[in-house]
Amino acid sequence: MPISSPLKITLYDRITNEEHKTYLSNYMPWRLFKKAVRLSKSLMNLDLNNLTEIVLDSLNSLLVDAFGNQFAVQDLMDGANLIERITVLHAIIAKAKRNQGEPSTTGETIGSEIIPEEDDDWITDLEISLIKTFGWSLWDIDETDSESLLDFVSLFAGTNEQSQVKKIVYCDQVNW
Repeated sequence: MPISSPLKITLYDRITNEEHKTYLSNYMPWRLFKKAVRLSKSLMNLDLNNLTEIVLDSLNSLLVDAFGNQFAVQDLMDGANLIERITVLHAIIAKAKRNQGEPSTTGETIGSEIIPEEDDDWITDLEISLIKTFGWSLWDIDETDSESLLDFVSLFAGTNEQSQVKKIVYCDQVNW
């Protein structure tokens, strides 16, 4: 599988507006991907100027977790504007979905170009299938890197571009 670029967020000094520090994250556990999908769906129909404190707290908490607690929520609130935080949210979702053949979309708009319109029941269905098929626990699934998990599922299901169609060839059809 190709190695994707890490998630990146830059925090700025709130007084001088100069770049303070850039943080990178390569690992995105499935549990954070699930939170990102659900949070993005809740943001779809909201006006960015009127977000509730609960939604903002959820977004900030998710981003701090996604970057492995390299910075505090207050540092994030002081150093990154809302558009930048939402862009990183989109990047989290796009990072995992990129490997499913879906387009990578990051930007300032919130909505349907990233998240499918149907419910997120596919997440629960996928988890149930993994539990039944492989005997994995929910904890194991939640701690698995989302890109790796989706790559594995697509290869296992034969839906990945790299999966090859097996063809039966009889001995009289082969040139020795």
